[in-house]
Amino acid sequence: MNVAAVVEERQGLRATSGNFPGWGGVQTEDYRLGRMAIDLVDARRRRMAWHGTAEGRVSPDMLRDAGAAVEMAVAAIFEGFTVQATSAAAAARAPKAY
Repeated sequence: MNVAAVVEERQGLRATSGNFPGWGGVQTEDYRLGRMAIDLVDARRRRMAWHGTAEGRVSPDMLRDAGAAVEMAVAAIFEGFTVQATSAAAAARAPKAY
């Protein structure tokens, strides 16, 4: 298994509303973007069996409790885990979830 995570400082544009229709503007906005990738590797065949990613804004609360934020990101990534066992024998050897 390979796991990579990064938090980047970003700057984006946000539309603002004005007092009259059509008088809106644009503001710059600083934010943090977090990305995580998990690769499951088939060591016997030496190839990647599955790749999952998550990306989103990182709030100050997430930075204060990074462990919980990482757990949520990992759970979101594994929601997309769709690899099936290739045979009944392989399914019998697979670890059981408790």
